[in-house]
Amino acid sequence: MMSQSTTGLDPIMSDVINDLIIYLKKYLHVTSIVVTYDMNSAYKIADRIMMLCCGNIILMAHLKKFVILK
Repeated sequence: MMSQSTTGLDPIMSDVINDLIIYLKKYLHVTSIVVTYDMNSAYKIADRIMMLCCGNIILMAHLKKFVILK
């Protein structure tokens, strides 16, 4: 689980962290739960996105469906 793993980083370092998360997923078959406000990072690394409001799930979708709804 990662919480705001790219907060405060410049765009280049954010991409490095995102690429590392993608690498872990692809080559080590690791599942990650990433908590972020950075939707660009979320779009890059996610297979599925869940949105919460007041502790309740208000949206859960595969990324392709989520992007269409955006």
